[in-house]
Amino acid sequence: MLNRSAVVVRPAQPFVEWFAGLGLEGAPPRLDDEPTVYLVPPFDDEAQGLAMLKEAHGVLFDRELYTWCDDEARWPANRDYAMFRRWFQVVLLSHLEDVCEGPVEEEVPPDA
Repeated sequence: MLNRSAVVVRPAQPFVEWFAGLGLEGAPPRLDDEPTVYLVPPFDDEAQGLAMLKEAHGVLFDRELYTWCDDEARWPANRDYAMFRRWFQVVLLSHLEDVCEGPVEEEVPPDA
C-alpha cells in the first residue's frame, strides 16, 4: 500500500462552459473526459479526505485550469472551495495499492 491517497478530478458543466466562453482553439473539455488523478497526503476516511481537499483545492483548481488555458489572466478571480466543487466532479480514494514491479518514477514531459 502506498503512503498516499488520491483525488480524482473530472470537469463539470460550469468548467466546460467557462472554457467554451474563452474562444480558444482545440477540443473543449467534455464531461466524459478521462479524469486526472492527483496523489495527495494520506487520509483514512471521508471526513479527513474532505478536510485535505479544502486545503488542497487551490492547487488542484490551478492545475486543472492551466491544463486548458495557460493564461492566468483569463482564469476566474475568486476560485474558492465552493466554486471548485461546482466546477469539478471529485472522488476521494483513501487507499492505493501499487501492484507494479519497480519504483514509482516521475516522467518529465518532452517539452519541459
